[in-house]
Order: sequence, then structure tokens, then C-alpha cells
Amino acid sequence: LHAIHQRDGKKLLAYSTITGNGFAVALFTYYLYIRDELSLAIMLIAVLAHMSYKTTLFLDIGLVEQITGFRYIHRLRGLVSIAPISAAGSLLAFLSLTGLPPTVGFASKLFAVVEAVFRIGDTPVTLVLTTILAYIALSIMIGLSYIKIYFGKPHFEEAGSVSSASSKQQYLILSNSLSSLLFTAALALYPGFRSYFLISVLASPMLLVFLFAFTTVMRRG
Repeated sequence: LHAIHQRDGKKLLAYSTITGNGFAVALFTYYLYIRDELSLAIMLIAVLAHMSYKTTLFLDIGLVEQITGFRYIHRLRGLVSIAPISAAGSLLAFLSLTGLPPTVGFASKLFAVVEAVFRIGDTPVTLVLTTILAYIALSIMIGLSYIKIYFGKPHFEEAGSVSSASSKQQYLILSNSLSSLLFTAALALYPGFRSYFLISVLASPMLLVFLFAFTTVMRRG
């Protein structure tokens, strides 16, 4: 919860890492209780998803600090017009963090919820499911707090120094974020996850609706 109130971008991401670790621990606890290969695979997918979007966002906030001279997200707006390539990568990481298809973040959260719901009558599993749902809700709030830096009008005076930002760094952020899609595609190789892969693909059109609504709200804000 402390992450939601952070104004320092790096601190927000650091505190959100604790949230992600809690999700991984919940899934590990579930694995120790169930003891099957599927629950272990779900935990590993969740770890990969967290690794993918969190490294992207840490790289991004580092570049933002290099460009603007500070990393306080309440003072940052309009970066999509200044660093569009890294903005695309960060948006993809945001989608994975909040659990939207076709990212691996969506897949990991879907796997965890579905697997726990099937065993909902068991008290320990119910506790794990409650933890998972709380993590999803917190991830959405954290993601929305961070992604606002790319929308609206710039709130900083250093906009003129942005042109010195390295395009290589922006492409690095974008390429790192693409791992979120590659991990999802890799699920098709594992027979037990092919149905989930199809769900991720079929659910992808809802992403367009979300992006339209989200960008509309952000521009008005």
C-alpha cells in the first residue's frame, strides 16, 4: 500500500517489487500445498512476468531521470511526445503489470486465479486466492500511478534537454518490454498452457477498447 502514495518513481517501483514478491510467495505456498507441476509452472511464469515488466520500468524511470533531471512522478507529464519509443515499451510493461492481454502478466494472473478458483472450497487455497486478488488490485493502482507521466502537458522546464536522450536507451527499453509478448508466445509450446494461450489471443481485442478509453481519460486529465 505504501507504493501507491510514493512520488519518487524509483521508490514506487521498489515498493511494488515487494508486492510482486508477495504474489510469488503466495504461489510458492500454493505449490507447497498442492504439490503438482502445474502450480510450479504457474509460479515460474509469474516470476518471469515480474522480471519482464519490472526491469523495463526501472530502465524507463532511469531514462526519465536522465532526461528531466528528476524522477518525481507527480511533476512529470507529457513524456510520450518526448520519448515515444521508451513510452511504447513502458506502456507494454504497464499492460503486463496490470494484467491485460496478450502480455505474460495477463497469463500469469489468469493462471493463478483459475487454478485457485477450481479449489476454492479449501481454506488455505481461499487465503491464497484472496492474496492474489489483492495483488491484482494493487498492481492496477500502482500501474495507473506510474503511467500518468506519459500523458498530458509537460510539467518540467528541462524539456529542451530531452533531445540529448540516447535513442539506444529507448530501444533497449522497448526491446526489453517485448519479452512480455515472447513469454506469452512460448506458452503455446507447453501442452498444458495452450488453452490459456488461446484465451490470451482471443482476449486481445479488449486491449484496444482499454487503450482508447485510457488515452481519452488521460488526455482530458
